[in-house]
Formats: sequence, C-alpha cells, structure tokens
Amino acid sequence: MLDIGPGINITQLQPQSFNELSRSTDFNSGPFPSGIPADKRTKSRVLVGIMAVESRSLNDYARVHRELFALHPNVCSLQYFTETRSSACELLYTFVLGGNENGPTEIVNDTMPVLASSFSKIFSGEDVTHLNIRENMNEGKSQTWFYYASTVADELGIDYVGKIDLDTMLYLDKFFGFKEMHLPPAPCNNHILVGQMVDKDVWNVEKYGKRFVTDFWEKEKLVLEHLLPSYHIYAQGGCYIMSADLVKGVVRVANTVPKENYFEQQEDHDVTTMAFISTVIKEDPNYAATMSLKQMTSLSLFWKHPVKRQRRNWAVAWRNEYKRMERILRNTVS
Repeated sequence: MLDIGPGINITQLQPQSFNELSRSTDFNSGPFPSGIPADKRTKSRVLVGIMAVESRSLNDYARVHRELFALHPNVCSLQYFTETRSSACELLYTFVLGGNENGPTEIVNDTMPVLASSFSKIFSGEDVTHLNIRENMNEGKSQTWFYYASTVADELGIDYVGKIDLDTMLYLDKFFGFKEMHLPPAPCNNHILVGQMVDKDVWNVEKYGKRFVTDFWEKEKLVLEHLLPSYHIYAQGGCYIMSADLVKGVVRVANTVPKENYFEQQEDHDVTTMAFISTVIKEDPNYAATMSLKQMTSLSLFWKHPVKRQRRNWAVAWRNEYKRMERILRNTVS
C-alpha cells in the first residue's frame, strides 16, 4: 500500500490467478471484513452506466454489450433489477444518454427532474436511461449520472456506482473476481475508488515541457493546500467505480463547492477531484475519511479500453471475448 498524502492510500493490485478470476457465478465465502451481520448481503452490488451518444455505430456497440452481458447470470439491466429485485443481480448496467436537447448540461439536485420525460426514439430499450440534459461529454453528464444513481442507490441496495465508455469492453470473469476480493458490500463499502490512476502532471509536461509550473495548481489551492499532492491523481474515464458514499459526496460537492475548485472540463479528472474534495470539507459526512484507491495495473485490469468500432478487428475482438466467456461459464456450470 502506498501513502501519497494525508487521507489517501493506494493499493497496487496485482494480477490474480486464472482460477481466482474465473470463479464468477457463486461467491459465498469472499474475504470480506468480519463482523457483517448474518442477515446482511454477502455479495456487493455494482451499478455501471455505459456512457452512450446517438451515432451510427451506437446500435452496434449496444448489441455487443448486450450479447456479452446476457451470457452471465449475475448481470442484469438496472431496469430489470428495479422491477424484479432479483438477488442474482450483482452487476447492474444501463446505457446513459442525454435525452433533452434543450436542457442544461448538468443536473445535480431536485430543482428539476433528472430523467427526461420525452426523448428521441432513435436509440431506446429497456436498458436505457435518458437523462434530462442535452448530450455532452465533459460538461456535466457524468455528474448528472452519479446524481441520478445517488437517488436510487439506497432503495436498490447499490453499494458501488461506476461509469464506462461505450468503447470499453468488460472482462466479466475478471470483474467478478475483482469484486469478490476488493468490493465488500455495505456496511464495509467506505471511501473506495477503483480505476487506472494517472498523474495530472502529464498535462503540465505536454503543455509546458516540464512539471510543476508555478501557477499550475491555482485551482487546487482554492480548496486545501495540504492535500495538493493528492489532487493531481485521477482515475481514467474508460472505467472507474466509486463506493456509494463517495458518489453522494460528489453530488454534495457539485451543489456546494464552486466549480473553479475542480472543473477542468475533463470528466474523469473532475469527478475524481470532487470525490477527494468531499473528504476535506468539515461539514461533509466524508470529512477526514481515508480514501482507498484501488489502482489497477495493466495486468489486473478487468476491462479493455478503447475498443473502437472503426478498427478492422473490432468485431473479432468482441466475438473472441464472447466465446471466451461462454467457455468459462460453461466450464463453471459443469
């Protein structure tokens, strides 16, 4: 475990064995912290929003995601789980689109409905969530998604919320292996951020050719200078997951902290920084919490990003992954 600053710990995750990663349908004895009452769930529930946008290739992307998810008995759409509350559903997914072309770019409170009442029928389905915002990538769509997730998390027993890009491919066996090892259910799902952490210093190098230009940290200094070393670490946007308490913290920061403290118009950076900020505001329930960052190494990733539709091997990559998961699940059942 690496300590990189006050209240921040990073766990470097190493690749697990193939057998560990393949035990994906039944986790009755995961190594969760002791003391969880017997009547509590022993498996965590994760909600993932797939960030989509109307395009020619959207239906192709949606089709391969749906086909892969349909293989696994523990993957359900958010809408299906909302209706059935099936205990088998451990990974919930939904495609997320902006559904109001005349709406704002961000909704983070109840001053207006967060879901669109009417929307384009070009892309729809029982696994699609249309937010009441106009489509955007870096101007508040992710924040709106996390706000919406925060409004349903308690009712649905959701322990973690994440987002993935449309061109991200999840390795489901690796995901469930990771979930068993590192994502305990409530009440132990505290202050956890999962992702491939990168250093904002790279921006500095690209812009100035060196690190730590004098005025580079001005925005971060507006919050708390003593946490400055931590603020340049963020989770890349291809896939990241937060525990429910951090999701709610992001929403509170969106409503109480001026945007100049975190807004770089890079959604992955902005959301990660908002999660950090929620732990340093004295009035926030997350105040003084130790952030647990699950740093995914290249060998421990449970996803691949990007897998672009324009590439010639796109269909082959998805077909191979489908067949691989099909074999794993067949062998697990047998």
